[in-house]
Amino acid sequence: MMLTACLLALALQEAPADLASRLSLRGKLLLSEDFSGAEVPGDWKKSKGEWTLADGALRGKELAADKHAAVIKHPLPAKDFILQLSFRLDGAKQATCSFDGKGHVCRVILTPQGFSLRRDVPKNGEEKPQTLAKGAVELKPGDWHRLLIEIRGREFLAQVDDKVVAFG
Repeated sequence: MMLTACLLALALQEAPADLASRLSLRGKLLLSEDFSGAEVPGDWKKSKGEWTLADGALRGKELAADKHAAVIKHPLPAKDFILQLSFRLDGAKQATCSFDGKGHVCRVILTPQGFSLRRDVPKNGEEKPQTLAKGAVELKPGDWHRLLIEIRGREFLAQVDDKVVAFG
């Protein structure tokens, strides 16, 4: 599965303490980024938008000319996994963390009012996208939050901070 971050003004910072996982036990660490360098690390592929590093954070900004959300991707060859990151929405209407296999598989959509889990449509699939669950939490501009995403088989869970969990 490919980790695809379709982000609007989403910033990542060094990982704080781990949130408790609920579907799986943590295994071998596959990827860790502190974004402390001057350039976006080479394994991250910029697709749309403008991507910069500042103060140990990766910042994405949508460009009007793209007519698409800012997108950055990182290959992550894993089937079942736990992903944790820190983020803040700095005036963004929405930010998305997507997972791709044969086409878009699923995503977590973050808004100032909370988040939702969505199952996407695989390539050549006859299924329609479906919202699986929602979590209501206020994500104020400038406040850092922790996001935990777990995927195990067809189970999909997201949690923001220690408060809100959505399962689909």
